Amino acid sequence: MYVCIISIKKKMSLAIKLKRISLKKKISYKIVVVKQGERKVLDTLGFYLVSTNGLHSDKVICRFDRLKLYRWMSAGAKISCSLKKIFVSVLK
Repeated sequence: MYVCIISIKKKMSLAIKLKRISLKKKISYKIVVVKQGERKVLDTLGFYLVSTNGLHSDKVICRFDRLKLYRWMSAGAKISCSLKKIFVSVLK
């Protein structure tokens, strides 16, 4: 009797998220690609900085590599909700 075991490879589920890298009162994030369920960063796409003065934010800087973003999205990476809002406001 022969037993055949078939291994099914799952598609790697990827996410594009914000990773906080800031110090006290200096809010900054990296835009990274991670495998969902793990913390390992696969690629860094850019950064998002918010310079605050008191209660109001004065300056917002968002820079990212669009080519890398499109490449990861074509590979199946999903963008987080908070990052979607940032991209919509930046790409206006």
